[in-house]
Amino acid sequence: MPNEWRDDPLLKGRFHPQYPDDLQVIVHDGGPRLSRVAPELMWVRVVRKTGLGYSGTLLNKPVGLTTVRQGEEILFLTAKSIEHPFRVSQKYVQERDRWEISPCNKCGLGDLWDAPSDLIQRIFPNTPKDAVMKTFTSFCPACGGVQLLNLKEEVLAPASPEATECGRCGRKILGEATRCVYCGWTRDQALQKVVDAGRIQKETFRCGATLWPFLASAFILTGFAAFVAYLGWGGYYEKSREDHLLFGGVIAALLFFGPVLCAVQILRRKLLWVHLDPEKGIETARGGWVPWSRIRSIERYPGLFAYKDSMEQLAGHMPQGVAAYKMGCLLIPVLLFYSVFLPVLAVLSPWHDRVTITLVNGDRIILRDLEDSERFTRMVGYKLK
Repeated sequence: MPNEWRDDPLLKGRFHPQYPDDLQVIVHDGGPRLSRVAPELMWVRVVRKTGLGYSGTLLNKPVGLTTVRQGEEILFLTAKSIEHPFRVSQKYVQERDRWEISPCNKCGLGDLWDAPSDLIQRIFPNTPKDAVMKTFTSFCPACGGVQLLNLKEEVLAPASPEATECGRCGRKILGEATRCVYCGWTRDQALQKVVDAGRIQKETFRCGATLWPFLASAFILTGFAAFVAYLGWGGYYEKSREDHLLFGGVIAALLFFGPVLCAVQILRRKLLWVHLDPEKGIETARGGWVPWSRIRSIERYPGLFAYKDSMEQLAGHMPQGVAAYKMGCLLIPVLLFYSVFLPVLAVLSPWHDRVTITLVNGDRIILRDLEDSERFTRMVGYKLK
């Protein structure tokens, strides 16, 4: 039935009055156990029903989240106990039927934001591979209460003689189950491709992610260059040849670190990229296709300067109220340096964010200043497990 979500009693009253398919959804990078990034309430346009939940297109641009982007399709569930629907992963939906989740002792939410296998790995990192976690507790992602999880009896059936090990995490697959409880791996290769598609999609990531600071610095430094040119050749006092050379050198330096470097960064973003394909592997602008079988490992170095973290730390030390008003003349240059010039200097240094892909033969592919580098590393790392 088309637009059946409009008649869902759990969603009635939550849609925008002028856009009947748009509603607000709690979008996150993970629950409190897996992510320290705060969830965001974002507008989503529902496109289809998917199992117990719905799929929708993200209409907003995330502020701090790193696992989603504007225009991306997400999966979400809804519940009576909380005000807004919430994002879930395909992995959680696959594992949900294996667990009995007691409602939160505070808000009554009977669902999680994270897959139980991910919570087990985070809460009990030293669990042996052949161990089976039957019961554990977790914090409610909505209110911080306590939820109790029990593995269902049919999952705990005695292992058959044909029990095998998981092809990803190495734990035993019990009974006649075809899917690993912990990581979602399945023996059915055709089904595994469908499962992987929810985590790894065909996507192109471009270098030159730090673009707006370069554009801002180009605009600011060009203005400074024009001002220096006015002082050197348009002032009231006659300048000597040495003065003209000095002013010319300053103008050249300002133009080089402003519009010239900005143009180089734009070219890097246009010419340097890496394409991710869940079937073939990765393709780089210079080296062509690299199949998954040739990739040994991937590692991300976040750099000494993390733009978002530095801004948050700076904001935490900023004066408030009257003190901020009195120190406004000092805060503006500091904010300008942190938000514009420091990111540019970080990109030019050898300690900026980079991703290193190590091949089986020992060669390395280094991607510097890659957009969504954290998500790219996570997607490739999942494929290599």
